[in-house]
Amino acid sequence: MRVVNLFFWAGIAVASTLHGLPSNISSTGRGNISASQQPDFTFDELYSLQKQFLDHFISPANVQEAKAINSTLLAEDCLGRVDITRTFSGRELNTEYLFGLFANLAATPDSLSLLGVPISYEILHFAANQNIASAATKSVFLFLLFQNLVHVPPGIKTDPVAALYRFMFNFTALNLVLPIRIDTWNSFNAQKQISQYDATFVWWDWAFATLLEAAVPVLGVNSTAQVVQALTGALAKSICSTATTYCKGTDAQYGSTQECEGYLTKEIRFGAPYELGTL
Repeated sequence: MRVVNLFFWAGIAVASTLHGLPSNISSTGRGNISASQQPDFTFDELYSLQKQFLDHFISPANVQEAKAINSTLLAEDCLGRVDITRTFSGRELNTEYLFGLFANLAATPDSLSLLGVPISYEILHFAANQNIASAATKSVFLFLLFQNLVHVPPGIKTDPVAALYRFMFNFTALNLVLPIRIDTWNSFNAQKQISQYDATFVWWDWAFATLLEAAVPVLGVNSTAQVVQALTGALAKSICSTATTYCKGTDAQYGSTQECEGYLTKEIRFGAPYELGTL
């Protein structure tokens, strides 16, 4: 299956270097469960469960969850949806994308990615009842986007900058910190595992637009259009390197690296931030 924009592959390529490409996603049928059959947790228990997940989502704790392949924080039939990407079905696939993707980004700082590494968080709002928790969470993300494209000038500080109640994305080579909020709904089963979740990256389009504008002087170009052009070529090389290494035999998508790069740079659009999961 080939996709319509380069943005989708930018996330897939990094995640696949850890566990291989994901299996085909199928919907999980769920029967009707009455309220009396649902687990009934206290508010404090649900807050603790929410923090337990967030603590393990943050680097470097996510490394251990990723190594488990099937995280016990998640139900076996866990079903999740992330607004800017896609729906994830099953424990293994959700483990790969909730933990493995970011753990692998931290472990491969020389790889090119449009994503960041979560390093801290704050819960801004929290509401919970019975077995459902809803939270607006803000955290610090360390972005390594341009680390392998440009040299970081001497004197540029690359330490993450945290602000209370904010998810922050730190673009190290740009010395740029952006606040990002993620709103979530989680349901927990009787074993205190996440059975379903929904996550929304608030104002993600504006954050990415700011990144492109900040990249103009760093890349030595004159417009965001030229930034996109530079990223297209660099992302294609990174993605096709992953495809060549991990997609072999019946899993091969392309006949050669040249075919892969040609397809990603000439036959599809770069895509918009909201199209990360567009097929």
